[in-house]
Amino acid sequence: MKTNKLALSIFAATAMAASSAALATDMYIDLGSNVYDDTVILPNLSQLTGVAFDADTTTSTFTEFGFSQLLATSVYDATMGPIGIGTTFYDTNKTSDFADLGITPSISGIALDGSTNVTLTQPTVGQVDVDNLSPLTDTDDVEGFGNTWKLTTEYFLDGIITAFGPQYTSGTFTINFESLISPATFVALAGTLSGSAIAGPNLDLMFDITAAADDFLFVKAPGSGFVDVHDILANGGSPSIKLDTNVNPPFPQDQQLLAITDVNGNDVAVRQTTLDGTFIVDVPEPSSIAIFGAGLLALAGLRRKAK
Repeated sequence: MKTNKLALSIFAATAMAASSAALATDMYIDLGSNVYDDTVILPNLSQLTGVAFDADTTTSTFTEFGFSQLLATSVYDATMGPIGIGTTFYDTNKTSDFADLGITPSISGIALDGSTNVTLTQPTVGQVDVDNLSPLTDTDDVEGFGNTWKLTTEYFLDGIITAFGPQYTSGTFTINFESLISPATFVALAGTLSGSAIAGPNLDLMFDITAAADDFLFVKAPGSGFVDVHDILANGGSPSIKLDTNVNPPFPQDQQLLAITDVNGNDVAVRQTTLDGTFIVDVPEPSSIAIFGAGLLALAGLRRKAK
């Protein structure tokens, strides 16, 4: 019995160490090729900006990804009557969901207030983009970001309206790399919703990272150097994304909502707004993964000894 208690204590301590994560203050992207460098594609750019070609394939360090005027589409369940506290909804920017709503590429009608004309559209170019690698500017080393390659977002989130505003209960969030000089595309980061918090119009969404491109995003770990987010996942770590944005107003208004019957015959009310915000990446301390592994080994050894 004493041995089992000691084993459980070791396991609990190492599990707590592994779950702790500190905010990553610096990160950079490695493109893996100089073909994306602005001065390779646009040789006169250095004369305009003062930026000279560099031999590496990495951006300068930045602290957060930023976005502005991101088109946000919320679809509220209208089968139970007026939209209010307790109404479930989903937020999406996926093309397939717009097709199910008949928004291909737009639809217009009179809002629930009976007088306001509302037009709903699919996201246009720029309304799904990550706009900046903050605080980098055009004169910093961005390796062609926005000119030869870009990052786009894709998401689907379920939620419910509470007395304080929207509460999100599940969903996914993906950051995609898209080349502007070739057909190359891939998933840079993907995550599942782990929680949400709202205070007035300010909304925080937290995601556990479930996939990351290999050798793409490197984040400075607490008390260590830069580490590849892909490698953290591969070694059992738990990196995360925190998305900070706004919902204004937090509660949907009748003049914003257009009633639609979707392809499945469900009555819904749809609101579109635009969002500004940032997202950052958190990573656990590198040592926590090793400690967690050591704790599991200790637990296994103690169990064998007990037998």
